[in-house]
Amino acid sequence: MLRPSPAVAPLLLTALTFTFLTACGGAEGPDPDDNMSPGAFDIRDEVDMVADSTMDMGAPAANNTSPGVDMRPGEDMEPAALDMMPPVADMDEPAEPDMSSEEDMSAEPDMSDPNVMYPPVTDAPLGGMRPAEVTLPTGFDNSREVPLIIALHGYGGNKDSVGRYFSLKRNVDARDFILVSPEGKTDTFGSKFWNATPECCDGFKSGVDDAGYLRGVIEEAMTRFRIDRGKIYIAGYSNGGFMAYRMACDSADYVTGIFVLAGGTYKDETLCQPAQPVQILHLHGTSDQTIRYNGGSAYPTAPQHPGALESVETWAAYNGCMPAPVMLDATDVDAVTVETASVTGFQGCPSDGAVELWTLPEAPHNPGLPQTMGDYILDRFFAIDRTP
Repeated sequence: MLRPSPAVAPLLLTALTFTFLTACGGAEGPDPDDNMSPGAFDIRDEVDMVADSTMDMGAPAANNTSPGVDMRPGEDMEPAALDMMPPVADMDEPAEPDMSSEEDMSAEPDMSDPNVMYPPVTDAPLGGMRPAEVTLPTGFDNSREVPLIIALHGYGGNKDSVGRYFSLKRNVDARDFILVSPEGKTDTFGSKFWNATPECCDGFKSGVDDAGYLRGVIEEAMTRFRIDRGKIYIAGYSNGGFMAYRMACDSADYVTGIFVLAGGTYKDETLCQPAQPVQILHLHGTSDQTIRYNGGSAYPTAPQHPGALESVETWAAYNGCMPAPVMLDATDVDAVTVETASVTGFQGCPSDGAVELWTLPEAPHNPGLPQTMGDYILDRFFAIDRTP
């Protein structure tokens, strides 16, 4: 494979980066308050909720500095989810990730034994060499079964962002569940990503088995904590939303329901064969310029991803719902979003397989979400219980 000389490589990378940013509408200058390293992309996406989790996300953005991005004053924004450099033929691809530590978690625990013994409770990370943060309810001692929620960040995000953006972390005590916050692998440009579907977002073709890793995290959690097997849920934003859909496909035997903001399922519906119905709650803004509401490419070399309505229609078919979408009462969703929502659903779905699309007209990729969003997501999640 031809490679540029050391003297030419920086110029090539700069030119490619400028071309990519221009194509995606993000060639504006960097934010003077930005903490990103030199050369990092200026397109923004993943909200880094480094402030206390009680922050009220309800206020609309005061300034928008790039198309489809909700820039709130004072917030440190992660590099754009999915606004990533496309794979370049004459650049080194990252080495194949070492999955050995993840494969050790592949054996499914036998949860049918009522006398199963759990180790002493700690909040030590799950995932071995690839740690996933664990947040436990105060005083949890394995004397009771509790739900499990996995929170998946967007491209360029981190383990802390989604649990706070969706107001899940602040509800762990009040709603009595365990929150697990893993991180994706790091790509050539230092951004964390999930290899979810062909459409998003293993741009450098690492082939990392994130679906296997996350299934292993769930199984490890069940060996350490008294998890309610019928109440395991995944919440994902952007690239993490694609990964949530992937987990619903590959691990429907574990995953009861998913909440997705600005993600999508497989474009090729034959690549997903869920073992049983999964509840799907999908939120998407119509002015999303990163993962477009009506479908598009997450980055220049990526295949076309399905639109929001196409994603839920595909899952309505998987779950055995009636194919024609219908408009539902949006009152409850309107109460937990800044923008006025419309809700599309399907009739005839199984009790554990409701499928809904919550559309936010003119909303960007990272819309403002009030703290009440967390309560609503949890209400909808916990209403579906597949406990044997």
